[in-house]
Formats: sequence, structure tokens, C-alpha cells
Amino acid sequence: MVTTRSRARPADEAPPLRKQLSTRYVTLLVERPYFMQIAQSIALSIVANVCSNQLIAGRPFAIMRVVEQVFISVCLAPATILWLRVLRGYKLHWVKASLADQLGYNVFMNILIFNLLAAIFRGGVRFDGGSVVVKREVFPDLFAWNPIWSTRIKGLSIKLPATLLREKVIPERFKGAWELLVTFVWTMIVAAILARA
Repeated sequence: MVTTRSRARPADEAPPLRKQLSTRYVTLLVERPYFMQIAQSIALSIVANVCSNQLIAGRPFAIMRVVEQVFISVCLAPATILWLRVLRGYKLHWVKASLADQLGYNVFMNILIFNLLAAIFRGGVRFDGGSVVVKREVFPDLFAWNPIWSTRIKGLSIKLPATLLREKVIPERFKGAWELLVTFVWTMIVAAILARA
């Protein structure tokens, strides 16, 4: 009977490229969390926009929609990192932490993002001869179903289970990346729904 042994890698031999890249990625997540979250957010926003608009919904590529999504990502990425650190500091039970995230933080950020989009990209706030002009009709109604509360309720169908999973299973250093993945998947689901409508 012949037995074979796997050849041990010499000490001076470099690890495979995939392992090097994986190690570098994890290191950057820990050492430069804000930069990594923003970079990942921008990349996933662009990919999700191209996939949802051109491949699924069949709509033409819209650069301003990409700019809006990148703006949202740049706003959300650092805020999400800070929020997750605050949430971890409270040492809540994982179910309570998930509910605080989805029914507190995410509701607030949903309201904030829709109002920022209205102010910056819909002409809600503009400067005219040294004075600030606010067009209130452009801003979403806080008490109306659309768009703030409809998107929040629809988002709960995927984001609440994903948040429960994040709080219970996902390691701390991967939580930001997990949030980006969930957002990407949610964007694709919404695009698929719109394509069938």
C-alpha cells in the first residue's frame, strides 16, 4: 500500500494570491474601516444600479441615479459604522439590538436620506442672490405613506431577518460588509419587482 503525503510549503514560499488578498482585505477592514466601507458602498451602488436598471428592469443607464446612490452610500457608510459601535457598546441582547437597529436607526436614516435627496437633487434648497430658497413641496411628507414609510415597511421583509442574522452570527469585522451585501440584494429585488410590474 502506497501512501502519499501532501508536500509542505517551504517557509519562504509565499501563500497563494487568494489568501494574500483575503488577508489584506480583512486587515484593511480593521485598520481603515471608514475608507473600506465608503469604497465598498460606492462600488456596490454602481454595480447594483447597472444591474437593476439595465439587466433586470431594462431601463437606460442614468448617471444621475448613480450619483444619487453614491451620495447615499457615502452618507450611510460612516454613519452605519458609528451606529454599530454605539449599538455594541450598549451590550443589548441580539434581538433587542436588531429591533433598535431596524425600528430606530433605520427609520431615522430613511427620513434623513429622503430629505437630503430632496434638498440636493430635487431642487428643494437653492441659493438665489445671497438668500436661501426652500421649496417645501419637494420634500416628502413625514406623515404620508409614500415614499418614506412604504420603503421602510417593504425593506423590513428582508432587512429585519438580515439584521437578526447579523447580530447573532456575523463576526464584528464583517458586519459593515454584510450590511452592504444586504443593501445590494434588496436593490436587486426591488428592481425585479419593478420589471414585472
